[in-house]
Amino acid sequence: MLTNHKLLIDQDCPMCSIYSSAFARVGWIDSNCALPYQSSEASTITEIDQHKACNEIALIDLESKKVRYGVDSLIAIVLQNYPKLKQIIAHPMIYKPLAILYKFISYNRKVIAPSKLTSNERTCNPDFNLAYRWAYILFVAIATAFIVNNFTAHLFPHFGWPHNMTTEVVICLGQVTWQALAAHLIISKDRIHYLGNLSTVSMMGALILLPVTLLLNLVNFSVHVKLLLFFSVIGFMFFEHIRRCHLLGISSWMTVSWVAYRITALSILILLIHNSLV
Repeated sequence: MLTNHKLLIDQDCPMCSIYSSAFARVGWIDSNCALPYQSSEASTITEIDQHKACNEIALIDLESKKVRYGVDSLIAIVLQNYPKLKQIIAHPMIYKPLAILYKFISYNRKVIAPSKLTSNERTCNPDFNLAYRWAYILFVAIATAFIVNNFTAHLFPHFGWPHNMTTEVVICLGQVTWQALAAHLIISKDRIHYLGNLSTVSMMGALILLPVTLLLNLVNFSVHVKLLLFFSVIGFMFFEHIRRCHLLGISSWMTVSWVAYRITALSILILLIHNSLV
């Protein structure tokens, strides 16, 4: 167990709270290790770069005063409990992808799991990184297209419709483009922040469809059940989009635009299929 350390976490980030609590439950850190960045106690730890700690979680050794940031903090906790992994994790082929993955998640954590601020004084918002944000948006679009395409492989044959990955990628990227244009007209600021949340809504829907698709590989449900499952996921996404718009203080017209795109995309898809163009 890692003792006599402080791990600064963002108390407004659900993911940070979940993994720090998990570390404590499995005995990797002591129960007093995790410390909210927003607390007055954290602000007095002069050894920590307070700005850097917003971007990458900070771990300070209270005895040596050594500070680790980001993936190095998490690796230090893991190695404390599994020291034999040191040489494996230290290898560039392992360490560098882990470091990139950590930053990919950290810089996008406010659009992956947004929350209302619970503190009035200090905030722990990561710097905006355009490259990581667009990487997240594009990754989600492609991953979502892949999952949805596997689901439509079970649904479309009931209507005699073809399905292909290219069509799903175009639909997913089309949604981002459509909503980006709508955001330009409706939202005065933080448009790219909204697009990140939009992507998370899409990914959540795809992740729900994933086990459904795996089940369809085992059980041959009727078309009515498949449609019910599909529109249930769409309904969940609809209410999640509303929730996030409310959380971000964004006009409800963005949800109207979101629905309008789905209706338009489906109509165009049916028209193209009817004319044998896809």
